[in-house]
Amino acid sequence: MALDYSIPPQPMKRLRYFNNQFLSAQDFIDDQAAHLAHERAHLRALCVAGVCEGLAVTIVNPTTLSIAPGVAVDNAGRLIALDVATNGPPVGSLTTGDYLLHILYNEVASALTTPGGAGASDFTRWQSQPTLGATLPGSVPAGAVVLAGFHITAGLITGSLTMAPRKYSGLRLPGPGTSTFATLTTRADGTDDGAVLNGTLTVRRDVAGALGPTLALTNGLAASGTAGGGAIDFSPYDPGTNAPAARIQSFSDNNSSSDLAVLTKTPGNQSNALVERLRIKSDGTVQFANTVSIATGQHVVVSGGGLFKHGTKTINIPVVATGLIGSPPPATAAVSGTAFAAVVTGVPVGARIATIRAKVIDAATSNLTLKFFTKVVGTTTPVWTQVGSSVVSVTNASVQVLTLSSLAFNVTAFTEMAITITPSGSALTSVCAIELDYDQP
Repeated sequence: MALDYSIPPQPMKRLRYFNNQFLSAQDFIDDQAAHLAHERAHLRALCVAGVCEGLAVTIVNPTTLSIAPGVAVDNAGRLIALDVATNGPPVGSLTTGDYLLHILYNEVASALTTPGGAGASDFTRWQSQPTLGATLPGSVPAGAVVLAGFHITAGLITGSLTMAPRKYSGLRLPGPGTSTFATLTTRADGTDDGAVLNGTLTVRRDVAGALGPTLALTNGLAASGTAGGGAIDFSPYDPGTNAPAARIQSFSDNNSSSDLAVLTKTPGNQSNALVERLRIKSDGTVQFANTVSIATGQHVVVSGGGLFKHGTKTINIPVVATGLIGSPPPATAAVSGTAFAAVVTGVPVGARIATIRAKVIDAATSNLTLKFFTKVVGTTTPVWTQVGSSVVSVTNASVQVLTLSSLAFNVTAFTEMAITITPSGSALTSVCAIELDYDQP
């Protein structure tokens, strides 16, 4: 009777020994088959097919690939072992294109015995002898494990190996599905310590009146010195080795705390970089990198007595002749030439006036002086007071911009403000526009 060396897919039987039992070769074969069936069922149920260790691929020369010793497991739970460095399949007959190098389980009978006396001649060992092959993407044989990708041009290997198609083994979590499972594997992007969870993750901890489940992202450096941070990445597509589409990232403040930032990729191309859009600093302040846009019908609400602060704003100040202002600041009404003044409106209480700019045209024989005045209304004798210094134009009859900078004037309640521009002579002058910059400290 021919011996049956097949390994059953399900480990349903194992040998039961007893005294004075007569054993044949098939009994020993069945004993090994039972152990192998248990091993393969375990690996098939709990492991993802892929490389377990080693099997690194290198390009020896344009016609030769080398595979290092190592171990893989296939989708049937069979161990694929390579004990010495082995050259890959010949590539000279391959047409130009992209190929995948793979390894496939195979074993052969070996160690032929020499008959002696009444003994028979046959092989005494099963030898692991994996098959190495190269196929086009989409044509990889069933059960094969992909080790690398490479490109052939005119029968020669060109460029570098592509490691993205390489499959690593990992943990397979059993579930109700028959073809889709949650898996935990190594990232095939060149990251040595990266892992990929394929599926969804729920973290649960049932406690009453206390902190429930937590997700800790810890950079294990010392708190002192320049520390790093952690991040959660979001990608609606596989970014490969590119940056994710969005990221929430912590940045150490080097003072035992962290800033928390939101970054998004610049639209247009997968290879674009991440750009920081929003940051919550460790002291509680919030910074926006660009303009905050509020759609129609939506609002930004600051609760309680909080103040909604913004960066620098610029407003245009209407300009009128001095005589049209009911109570002009000093040194304007008595000027013999054309003087200009502007009442400052539209700046809220609590704001800080930083800079005033005036675009003017002076005369060839005259120049212009820019000043800023304030007056607190409601006092017994309100007085106009100049804030900051003055700035004088150059006498050349050309368009100039006069700038009062570093004013740092904080607007309080019941404060009037005015800007004056006065000529040094009686020659005709003009003021084109006045701008004022303010922020909220």
